[in-house]
Amino acid sequence: MVCMHSSQRRITSKEEWEERRRLYGERWRSLPNSARVPGQLAGRAAVGCGATHHVMERCNFSCTCCYLGPQANQTEPLPFEDVAAQLDEIRRRLGPRGKTQITAGEVTLLPVDELGRIVAYARSIGLDPMVMTHGQRFLDEPEYLKRLVQEYGLEKISIHIDTTQRGRRSVGMVKEEGELTEVREQFATLIRDVRHETGCRLSAASTITVTEDNVEQLADVVNWFYRNADAFRLLSFQPVANVGRTRRLHESAQVRDVLWKQVNRASGRPINEAPLSFGHPECNRTVPLLIVRSGERVRLFESVRSGNQFDANVLSEAIDVFGNRVRWAESLGINVWRTLVCLLKHPRFLLKAVIYGIVRLVSEWRFFWGVLLDTVLKLKRTRASIFLFVVHSFMDAKEMDTDIGKERLDACVFKVPVDGRFVSMCEMNASELRRTIDSRLRKKKPSSKVIEEPGR
Repeated sequence: MVCMHSSQRRITSKEEWEERRRLYGERWRSLPNSARVPGQLAGRAAVGCGATHHVMERCNFSCTCCYLGPQANQTEPLPFEDVAAQLDEIRRRLGPRGKTQITAGEVTLLPVDELGRIVAYARSIGLDPMVMTHGQRFLDEPEYLKRLVQEYGLEKISIHIDTTQRGRRSVGMVKEEGELTEVREQFATLIRDVRHETGCRLSAASTITVTEDNVEQLADVVNWFYRNADAFRLLSFQPVANVGRTRRLHESAQVRDVLWKQVNRASGRPINEAPLSFGHPECNRTVPLLIVRSGERVRLFESVRSGNQFDANVLSEAIDVFGNRVRWAESLGINVWRTLVCLLKHPRFLLKAVIYGIVRLVSEWRFFWGVLLDTVLKLKRTRASIFLFVVHSFMDAKEMDTDIGKERLDACVFKVPVDGRFVSMCEMNASELRRTIDSRLRKKKPSSKVIEEPGR
């Protein structure tokens, strides 16, 4: 089956290239010196990330860690015109293919045609939208996700799954991340099925709130995502911040220290935890891996190994060469063509890339030889997937008020449009801003747009 929306992935016009180049330059110049590191993506491969708010601020879960305000479930969803205005502002700030999270409370409480209209509008003005959700409605009504993909062109989803959640009917209240394995399996199956049935592109991410209660359980979770990297290509860890209606205080700094030990445990070796940055290094860390699965055997290939300056230099140059050209939102054929063109325009980097490839092949011959043996001699089915770890460290009000907190706000790459301003998501959640907007939107009568009464 051919996806009816595949033709919308087009080559960017000359005007859009120029707009993107201008915005990249502005973003880079706005970064503090501490953020201008070799692995920096902001201003080189992206401008930033935008998000909507109050599209549907209500939520039918009652989680122990939540950025929503106490009045969220008493608010009305925004009219489409107001949501469209937010998307227009995000497009102006981030430019063509701007990464945009369609989020609020739980946006899938909207009827599918309402949410689909928002997704379609975001795509029509040149944004790259991702629907953020706990995903329960997708499991209850698989046609909901299928329609978003097939009829409205949705290409990206992010599903939040962890033990802090309260309200998932299939499992109830759980204390161990292992008890959610079946839920993750259900989502992985759904994602594969929707791709197969629609013939459409669908990229999936998953988010996990990390607390002192579940951090020691995450090695097994990471192993599950390694084995299912064909379904989920990104795993975002979010150490809890003391904001919104989070029910008790957590020591997020300690949590972050333990988190990477669990990733290393799952990986069987120390993994470089900061090869890439997006904005301030204290805010976001991105770790790209190549996951190769041969039968039941999973192998990891790092882009930048810890302490290896050659790896770091080649990746940094690759960002400069390809960052403004190769885009996830484009088709494979277009990206292959652009890669070839970039290499021909940068013969020095092409030579370095060839030399680097030979060096990696020799230095990691066991990896390549093992894959070759499994595939050719043992006839095992081999699949390779690019996989990203991301660690998003949000701030609470106390952290924002420090010198480093103010520097992080200045370098923020994750923002929401509010009353003509582009506001850091940390400011949105840790200040009184979200509560102020909630008060404006408190409902006066039951909304016809809500399909299910929230559980709180």
